[in-house]
Amino acid sequence: MRLRYSLGNMKANSIIELGDLIRIAPPDKIHSNEFTALRSLAFTALFPKLFDYDGPFSLERGADPPDYCLTAKTEKVSIEVTSFTTGKTEIYGRERHDPGLYTSTLRSIKPDTQFWNGIRSHTLPDDSLVNPHGERGSDLDGDYYKIASTVLRQKLDDLEKYRTKYWKSILLVRNKLSEFSSVFNRRTPFLTLILGTISTEYRFDNVVLVDGNSHGRAFAIKL
Repeated sequence: MRLRYSLGNMKANSIIELGDLIRIAPPDKIHSNEFTALRSLAFTALFPKLFDYDGPFSLERGADPPDYCLTAKTEKVSIEVTSFTTGKTEIYGRERHDPGLYTSTLRSIKPDTQFWNGIRSHTLPDDSLVNPHGERGSDLDGDYYKIASTVLRQKLDDLEKYRTKYWKSILLVRNKLSEFSSVFNRRTPFLTLILGTISTEYRFDNVVLVDGNSHGRAFAIKL
């Protein structure tokens, strides 16, 4: 059977073949953030383990929510995609092709006039290669858990609208606020605790964090 794919629909005999299709598919400019997260997952060893179902498989855009619908034989799995990020992180990422490892843009403080002036003039603290800027770890962690809690609550609220239509439901999070895999690992137990404290009728079968990289060193972790 010949493998077929497009941005709207992919079909494959096995989950390994589907992962291959996702990795070689052209960029989805309309849904770039969602597809970047899904492609990043496909580059990790977790991808085939997460979808260890009997094929054949098809992947298509969902009703938003969810962002994607994966069909394994006759069973449907929802894949909702989101991100942990800040307004400053998004702006800095668009303006700087090679951002620093530690940046003030990881803070949840809203962009102000000083920030926009710094973006335009390349005079942000993060733009210095001589004196690289670093925020206090406690401040970054505090902002991170606050953002994560808000996003997870919102996605669990959304899940109540469509959970009964699917066999299983997965939440895929592009983690833009943890620069290294060691930070992913350190923060994971706290994220699991946050999930456990949220009162809700339905829960995702799996919540997975990815770093958004599209190469063999892409990192993913399951809560």
